[in-house]
Amino acid sequence: MDKNIPQGNKSVLAILSRLSKSKRIPHAYIFYGPSGVGKKLFALYFARMLNCLNPKDNHLPCFNCINCYKIDNNIHPDLKIVATEKKQIKIDEIREVTNFTYTSPLEGRFKVIIIDDAHKMNVFSANALLKTLEEPLSNSVIILITDNLKALLPTIQSRCIKISFSALTEEEILSILTKKDYDINKVKNILPFSSGSVKMAEELLDDKNYDLAIELIEHLQKFNHLRFLEISTLSERIGQNNFEETAFNIMLQFFRNQALKINEHIFSYISAYEKVLMFKRYLRYNISKSFILEALFLSLALSEEA
Repeated sequence: MDKNIPQGNKSVLAILSRLSKSKRIPHAYIFYGPSGVGKKLFALYFARMLNCLNPKDNHLPCFNCINCYKIDNNIHPDLKIVATEKKQIKIDEIREVTNFTYTSPLEGRFKVIIIDDAHKMNVFSANALLKTLEEPLSNSVIILITDNLKALLPTIQSRCIKISFSALTEEEILSILTKKDYDINKVKNILPFSSGSVKMAEELLDDKNYDLAIELIEHLQKFNHLRFLEISTLSERIGQNNFEETAFNIMLQFFRNQALKINEHIFSYISAYEKVLMFKRYLRYNISKSFILEALFLSLALSEEA
């Protein structure tokens, strides 16, 4: 496969290839699925497919023409990306999208608008987008990206083609990360806890997180033999590094992986998984996260021997 083609989710690539060859290109899409599986990469790839000047077989982009180059470097005048680190995408940002669609493409066949984390739209911005979707222009394509499909208005969903993304395999994540010059041994150590997400894997490989992740995994391997001092120390370190959410994800993946091995301890691992899931729900409340973790570890330590 061409090194420039996003890895994983081959069925999505086939769908986009068929769509890009259509005589009438649908104007709105929702790319949904787990975080960190390449939804934005595929959105940008689709933008290239629609605007490439020298497409290959199956309408794949050449990656050599001026349009491909400009899209790859986010300097194409017909590409607009809406993204925010804040809690909400506000109405002014969506109004800019609407204004952007009102004019004809300058250099490509289509104007492409990518709205990342589209579930962050508040009720006002969502309704503003809905009006734009209700009056689509033939030379504009809007792609909404989300890992929380249910948070999007049903009326928005009904006006878009929904394309589902799945988690990546460990082999796909390993291939992607080794090309980024990560230590292959470290990558292999965290792969079982990456939840099929490159984003999650890279978070675990971060220098400030890796050692703590490995320490947590080592403690989980003896979860019902932990002593109070170990529990207290580990909970404090996780809290100091704002690692609670990630720690819960690691624990869920650890006990799930163990349960899937189907041995004489399977019910202990299933019980531990259910406990982690239950305690994780408490994170949404105004309770000390370190306290929640400490209580969870104590509960696991008091469980039957695995």
